[in-house]
Amino acid sequence: MMVNCLLDFVAVVIIVMISGFMLTKRRSGLLFYIYYRSELIVLLMITLLDIFTSWLINTSYDPLDDITGSLKVFIYISNLAVVFLQLFFIAMFTLYLVSFTRIDGKSMFKWRIRVYSVAAATLLCLTGIVAYYGIRNIDIIDLRELPVVKYIQYAVLFYYLILEHVVGLRYRKLFDRNLMLHVMRDGLFLTAIIAGQVAFQNVRFAPFTAAIVMVDLIYVGLRPEEIFDDAGAMFRKYMMDFSAEDFKLERNFWLIFIRVNDYKVLAESFGVAEAEYFMRQVVQYIYDNGRRGGVFRESSDVIIYRVSGTGQDDLDRAMTAIEKRFLSPWRVGTMETVLSADYMTVRCPEQVRNMKELVKLLISYDRKNENGDKIGTPEELIGENEDEKILEAVRRALENGGFQVFYQPIYSAKEKKITAAEALIRLFDPVYGYTPPEDMIKIAEREGCILEIGEIVFRKVCEFFDNENLEKLGVRYVEVNLSAVQCAKSRLAEEFVGIMRHFNLGPQHINFEITETSAMIANSETVAGNIDRFEKNGISLSLDDYGTGYSNISYLYNMPFKIMKIDKSILWSAEKNPKADATLKNTYDMAKKLKLKVVQEGVETEEQIKKLLDLGCDYFQGYYFSKPVSGDDFIKYLKEFKLPKVCR
Repeated sequence: MMVNCLLDFVAVVIIVMISGFMLTKRRSGLLFYIYYRSELIVLLMITLLDIFTSWLINTSYDPLDDITGSLKVFIYISNLAVVFLQLFFIAMFTLYLVSFTRIDGKSMFKWRIRVYSVAAATLLCLTGIVAYYGIRNIDIIDLRELPVVKYIQYAVLFYYLILEHVVGLRYRKLFDRNLMLHVMRDGLFLTAIIAGQVAFQNVRFAPFTAAIVMVDLIYVGLRPEEIFDDAGAMFRKYMMDFSAEDFKLERNFWLIFIRVNDYKVLAESFGVAEAEYFMRQVVQYIYDNGRRGGVFRESSDVIIYRVSGTGQDDLDRAMTAIEKRFLSPWRVGTMETVLSADYMTVRCPEQVRNMKELVKLLISYDRKNENGDKIGTPEELIGENEDEKILEAVRRALENGGFQVFYQPIYSAKEKKITAAEALIRLFDPVYGYTPPEDMIKIAEREGCILEIGEIVFRKVCEFFDNENLEKLGVRYVEVNLSAVQCAKSRLAEEFVGIMRHFNLGPQHINFEITETSAMIANSETVAGNIDRFEKNGISLSLDDYGTGYSNISYLYNMPFKIMKIDKSILWSAEKNPKADATLKNTYDMAKKLKLKVVQEGVETEEQIKKLLDLGCDYFQGYYFSKPVSGDDFIKYLKEFKLPKVCR
């Protein structure tokens, strides 16, 4: 039997391309990244062995008697390796699926036993078959054509397929639903591929189709844009995952906080992109010269270098090298600058004993950093629990459905009526009472629960719009805020469009607000992808809080914003400061030339309304019309709305 292995050569090209892509990404230490790399290595070994054994079979096929004993032995051993590696590849995929559950190390060890024990037993069986028959006594060259070998492969494939579905069902609450369905679909496909290859040996197609699946898994399973930021550092939630595991297993680890003091100056002077280039160099240096560990982004100007299992001497050497490097200039293009930095080292679990104390430390550190205060020691930071009550309230609200959505009316100057509203989250905790939304959102972003909160809010908005039939009351759309963390989620657009369809909302009923900070600091490719998908579905977007961020005007014409919301600070400053007044007028002129509709926030007086009407403002939002109110009060407001005299 001649063997066609042309597809194997294509598979090698694909695997090499994937490997090149993976080399451009940082080693994250995440289990699913480790298993993915392992799968890639195993697949490459399968493909190369497949090509080699196919070549040997094809060149030695006719006549059979001419094959030398040593060559025959080599062919059988090579085929034995291919058979085992194909099954081992599926075994690795099963562990890859388990790794997404983020279960603890003890449970993960049990799954490894379940997977590897069957793989080891399979290898023993295959070796035993060859020994039993005797290589020289088998009449066929390709070991894979033996019926008993085929039956073993089918049995093992069936076992791993069942195991994958057990994982999916048992840990379904720990999975992202779309991710679980997609990865399990790929697992079923891979199993079918290898089963098909077992049945049809004359054409080698399994490595090629498996390589295609590996490409798919990069964008569905790995999602590097949700793990690494633009500087190459991992997002904070992964540091929390690693730390939780180490605390549970009582392993020692260190956290080195590096605050780049000049980041904000660079961002304001040269733009966020240039500042990120410098941060990328800092991250690169730590990866290249530090011990094995992870680099995480705590905030725009703070990175955390996390190292496990190192001694004080090694840590001191690492700190000395980092401090020395910061004394030399960092270079981006033709620009060189020396960056100043502050450092704080934290020994865990010596100084920080558990996750609760780590959360306290991070909250206190971020608050002091944001206010420009002296950071202090880890012990001092842990003692400050100013925000711990808010975090408890947020967690309680997630468990008990305690979040509410308020609505602030938006008045149309052209139509002289309320035509829209902004949805705003509110939290009234039964223990601590009202929680300021700014603090609550900031802490929710830090703790990694803003995605869940954002989905809750959006579902409530869509349900309210549908149940109350707001369109009949004159409300054409509701504005919903998207945070930087939400914008960095790769499948955000698909999920939200699905929610809208569930509640029978059209694209014209929702407008998403994205702040300048979200557009600039979040991963640009991911943000652009979400915006593009929203636009393709006919959903409009607003640039929110214009004037409070770095005011990078390029975002106004590079992204398809339809509306610009001008922050209240510009309007209020314009009443007292002639320069601010000129800025306000120029902003409105620019918006008109860019054909953007303008919503002015913070409208509170008749004088402001008169001024804004002269400037050509399209929409007004502020306490002059109404403060944010509950859903019931918003409906009542719409029914009782009377046009103010100044607007007539």
